[in-house]
Amino acid sequence: MKCKYGINDIIDYTEDCVTEKQKSEIQDHLGMCASCRNYYDMLHTAGSYLEDEAKPSSSLHKNVMGNIDGSRYTPNKAKLRLFSGLYRLRPYLKPSVGVAVVCVLTLAVYLNFQHIYDFFNKTGNTPGKNNITGINNTSTPTPTPKAENDNEQPPLID
Repeated sequence: MKCKYGINDIIDYTEDCVTEKQKSEIQDHLGMCASCRNYYDMLHTAGSYLEDEAKPSSSLHKNVMGNIDGSRYTPNKAKLRLFSGLYRLRPYLKPSVGVAVVCVLTLAVYLNFQHIYDFFNKTGNTPGKNNITGINNTSTPTPTPKAENDNEQPPLID
């Protein structure tokens, strides 16, 4: 037999969230339908267990406080704690270390720029061949021809 009432309707009935007319219809239905009645009984039993509140014993607080090890929570002043205030600086350490690393690397590149420039310009280039920039990379400069008299223009070199 297929019920016209669903699980949500029975839950609403159990929690008194239905109108009086719906309440009487569901009561009549629970009298006829065994599966809905079993579900209602299960909800009603669980609800009755939830309504009963467990009362703690009067000595519960005293027992719990007696079992706590008090020596763990007292400050030990005899200990010397190095870097004890370092935890307060933790949010600032990561960015400041990063800035310091960038500054050191920038300074290293600045101080050694000529060595780095020479290294990259000498590797892979042979004298007489053009390097990447297209400048003739010869070890000796090419002599410029001199004009015989001052009025003559020097010849163009291809």
